[in-house]
Amino acid sequence: MGAFHANDIDYDYLFKVVLIGDSGVGKSNLLLRFSENEFNLESKSNIRVEHAICSIVVDDKIIKGQMWDTAGKERYRAITRAYYRGAVGALIVYDITRSITFENVQRWLKELRDQTDQNIVIMLVGNKMDQADLRSVQTEDAKTFAERENINLFMETSALNTLNVNKAFTKVLTQIYHVVSKKKDDNHHYHQTVEPKGEKINVGGRKDVEITRENDFAMASRMYLLENGSTNEPPRLSSVDNFTIWKNRMIGFLNFVDSKLVETIKEGRHTPLMERSRWSYEDKQKVALDDKAMHILGVSLPDDIYRIVMYCESAKEMWDILIVLFEGTGDKEGETEKLWSG
Repeated sequence: MGAFHANDIDYDYLFKVVLIGDSGVGKSNLLLRFSENEFNLESKSNIRVEHAICSIVVDDKIIKGQMWDTAGKERYRAITRAYYRGAVGALIVYDITRSITFENVQRWLKELRDQTDQNIVIMLVGNKMDQADLRSVQTEDAKTFAERENINLFMETSALNTLNVNKAFTKVLTQIYHVVSKKKDDNHHYHQTVEPKGEKINVGGRKDVEITRENDFAMASRMYLLENGSTNEPPRLSSVDNFTIWKNRMIGFLNFVDSKLVETIKEGRHTPLMERSRWSYEDKQKVALDDKAMHILGVSLPDDIYRIVMYCESAKEMWDILIVLFEGTGDKEGETEKLWSG
């Protein structure tokens, strides 16, 4: 079945899926065809990550997929790596007319498995079937490789003429759902699955650290304003304008997290915390940042979004990504209020 836009509907599961592979293999157009049923002949190599949100229905459950298109060129690899974390599915794409892109699948596969959970669902995708007369990678060779490397799924596609595009994405999302369902049946917690209807989220897969979604971000907001001399109630983060205000207070808010919020969370949660560090733009040096203090920045967002934030190496990158994600999710009626207000 085809996908439908997910911003205007509720959902039962939210899965993050990444597209990886060499530059020029057609990742962007595969995603564009699946999400918008369009094809861009002028498509150029990405220099940043783009994403689309679509949904399918499996077993009467609405499965919402966040599909991320990662840059393929070597000089952009540093950007790409940050986005592997939190992914539960991946499409490794090669161009059937360029054998070098197939040879490089091995490197992409190693990088993917080094950065993600062992249960990640992987599909090998041979794209540009519309140019089959120029084929340099044989179907059987690709199938043999997939079997040897224990890659779950294999398919050949054409973003230009739509061949197998919907089928590929649908198979990946469906397989992820089946993996998650089986783990639930076995009473295991699949920590990278997002279940937005729950009242609590699990941080980084650790059962000993649970943070209530509803109120912690509001607590941080109020403490920050009070510490900075404000006696008024802080603005409810219910509009893009208010979000922009907070974006512009990045340094002040993060310094506040460093100095005040860590102790507050420790006192409230009584759990051991891992130390992390980030670059301080104000002090021009690496500073320690408690793991859970980073969590607070994304505690009112869906799990996979704040995990991306949590793993970023610098405060500026962390905040920039959060902004992109916020603006990219759409703003259906009440959604922003739900995510950002206390």
